[in-house]
Amino acid sequence: QRADLFLPSALMLEQEDVMGSYLTHYIHYVRPVVEPPGEARTDFWIFSELGKRLDPPIHLPDMESCFRASLKHPCLDLSIETLRANRYAKAARPRIAYEGLVFDHPDGKYRLPLDLHDEPLPPPGYPLRLLSLIRKDAMHSQILTEDHHVPIDVWVSPESAVLKHLDVERDIWLVSPIGRLNVRLKIMADLHPDAVVARRGSWMNRGGGLNQLIAAQLSDIGNGTPFYAQYVRLENAPETVAETK
Repeated sequence: QRADLFLPSALMLEQEDVMGSYLTHYIHYVRPVVEPPGEARTDFWIFSELGKRLDPPIHLPDMESCFRASLKHPCLDLSIETLRANRYAKAARPRIAYEGLVFDHPDGKYRLPLDLHDEPLPPPGYPLRLLSLIRKDAMHSQILTEDHHVPIDVWVSPESAVLKHLDVERDIWLVSPIGRLNVRLKIMADLHPDAVVARRGSWMNRGGGLNQLIAAQLSDIGNGTPFYAQYVRLENAPETVAETK
C-alpha cells in the first residue's frame, strides 16, 4: 500500500531451489511445478537485476554456481547433478547432538550461564503477560482479508482477576505502555490467570498489529529476543456522555 515499486516474487513451487530442513538432516531439490504467473520473477532473477542497477553494480554468480556453492559443506558430499537426480539427500550430521555429553569447547564440557536472573515483576498497572501465540490455520500474517475479525480476539482465564473490573458489554482495549488495541474478550479454560492470549498475524489496517503494543527489549542472557516479556492490561474505554445518559 505504501510502495512505489512492487517486485512480485515467484513462489516456492514456481522456481528451482535447494532447500534445507529445520527438523531433519535432509536437504531437498525443489523442481518448479508451474511457471510463475504474470510478471512474477524468481528471487535469483530479482536480486541479480537489482545488483546490476546499483552504482557501482554488483554482479552475482550465475544460478548454477550458486547451487554448487550451497552444497559445499563438511556434512555433504554431493553434486547438484546428483541432487537433481535423486531429489533429496541426507547430511552426514551426528544422529544425536553432543552424544556422550561432549561439547564444542576445548575441554569438551558444557558452559552454564554465569548468572541466573529472577523474573522481574509486572510493572504497576500492567498485570497480564501478553502471549502472542501462533495460529493453527495461518502462518504468521499470511491471512486472507476476509478471514480477519475486527476487533481481534483475546483470551483470558475464567479465574483472571481482570474480569472483576471489566464491563463485557462495552468496548474493551488491550493496553501496554506504548499502545492500545480494541479487542473482543473470550474465555479460555486452563489458561494461567495472569496471562492474556492473542493470536499473532493480524494486520494493522484491519484493526490488529500486536507489535504496536510490544516494546523493543533484549533478553538478559545472550542479547536475544525475549518473546512474551511484554505486560499489558485490559480496560474499558471511557464512557461517553451518550452512554452515561
